Amino acid sequence: MYEDILMNTPFTQDILRMGREQGEELGLVKGREEGLIKGLQLAIINMLQTRFPEITEQAKIKVAQVSDGKLLQHAIIDITIARDASDVLHVLDALSQKEP
Repeated sequence: MYEDILMNTPFTQDILRMGREQGEELGLVKGREEGLIKGLQLAIINMLQTRFPEITEQAKIKVAQVSDGKLLQHAIIDITIARDASDVLHVLDALSQKEP
């Protein structure tokens, strides 16, 4: 009985509305971050499929374990200037060691 009365007060409704809005905003931010990570991971894999297809499967495993966007961005630069597949593997090994 008291719960119904309290839940229907304007104050309680405002608190609930604010909580929902904050939750939605946090969800959107988290979704954008996850989308960015997936996009960077996919960019690395696509680049490697073109340049070094022989290590793509190995790279997929290592890249999937990294969830830090800044590390993935730096890896893209390092992979872009890599001379050979061995250089890329060194980049990927270092990347997985830096991941917290």
